[in-house]
Amino acid sequence: MLFPLPADDDRLWLERDLLSRGLHHICGVDEAGRGPLAGPVVAAAVILPLAPPLDKAPEWEGLDDSKRLSAQEREVQEALIRERALAVGVAQIEAAQIDATDILTASLQAMRQAVEGLSPAPDFVLVDGQFRIPGLAVRQRAVPQGDARSASVAAASIIAKVHRDRLMAAHHHRYPHYAFHTNKGYATREHLEAIRRHGCCPLHRRSFRGVLDPPGPALPPALAAGARGEELACRLLERRGYRIVARNWRCPWGEIDIVAREGGAFVFVEVKARRRAASGPGSFGGPAAALTQAKQDRLCRAALLFLQEAGALDAPARFDVVLLSGGEVELVRHAFEVRGAGDE
Repeated sequence: MLFPLPADDDRLWLERDLLSRGLHHICGVDEAGRGPLAGPVVAAAVILPLAPPLDKAPEWEGLDDSKRLSAQEREVQEALIRERALAVGVAQIEAAQIDATDILTASLQAMRQAVEGLSPAPDFVLVDGQFRIPGLAVRQRAVPQGDARSASVAAASIIAKVHRDRLMAAHHHRYPHYAFHTNKGYATREHLEAIRRHGCCPLHRRSFRGVLDPPGPALPPALAAGARGEELACRLLERRGYRIVARNWRCPWGEIDIVAREGGAFVFVEVKARRRAASGPGSFGGPAAALTQAKQDRLCRAALLFLQEAGALDAPARFDVVLLSGGEVELVRHAFEVRGAGDE
């Protein structure tokens, strides 16, 4: 079992366990910026000055998942971490490289670079999320929801978030049309309208839905609506406890709108705009009726390729569908299972 969460929600429990095994330099690593349409993905690695038995460590009590802190709280914590940490490493992968691979590959590459830049080098790495870092020469373990379970990973999440927010604020002065200082590159309505009117800039991820190569035509209404719909879907999924792993993941079989984790399962999410039947929510002809059988087969092949590349072919996996109808968003769980070639 991967690092069971203690009943008292002790964010130093993982570090205490590793210290008891004779390890000293324990590193937490996390990233910021997987979902935006523009800007780099940034990873941070942090080694906190920890010493056993860690029964009381009040100096780290304020550490938390960066998403749970206000911007002002993150700034305060970021300064404290940089002042007290044994080592801090930051790395970023720019939009062009994200487009050349995919956002998951780019995120893991940034994590590896951040860890490899630490001095002193870590004895062990706690990686936020479901994936280990490829090519890393240090012992490591993936920690689902690590930014809420480990002080070291929480510190890394704060460093990465603050660093990226500052980058995007600085980019606003170069590209003022897009208001990067407020939207940080995410698919807000104003950002999508700016892309429609001005095209995209070198910071935009051209492989992400909602972005067109300049000097392209105005953003088609269907494309703009699709990007807004996916953003709404991601927010709904996160509220329901899902963790977003990748967006707009592409392969020869097509594109998967959203890849997420819920518990131990991979969840592949298709976002569809569809008019509901009059009989009530969810009554659109069955949980998978929004997708043709041929489309389901292509999505299953794409999902199997994703699982193969993630080394998780044995993990439970399914498809959910997010339906958009007017201003309403509906999540249909277990729309259909991921089927192998022998099941088709």
